[in-house]
Amino acid sequence: MKITKNDWMTLIGFLLFMIGMLSLILSVIGIHFIFLKFLEYWGALIGVLFKIFLILAGFVLIFLSKLHYPKKS
Repeated sequence: MKITKNDWMTLIGFLLFMIGMLSLILSVIGIHFIFLKFLEYWGALIGVLFKIFLILAGFVLIFLSKLHYPKKS
């Protein structure tokens, strides 16, 4: 089975979505991912906006990977 570009886009989109959702949910109870800890130094609003951006970027990548473009002749 060959992994296509759309499969990679779906995987990356899913990872972005999951990291964004988990970090948003965990930040409510005071737990932060170490690799996203720097966001908390800029303030809570910037951290939440970045996490929402991760979620939306994941959705967009998944959506774009599932589109079927017509082949050019």
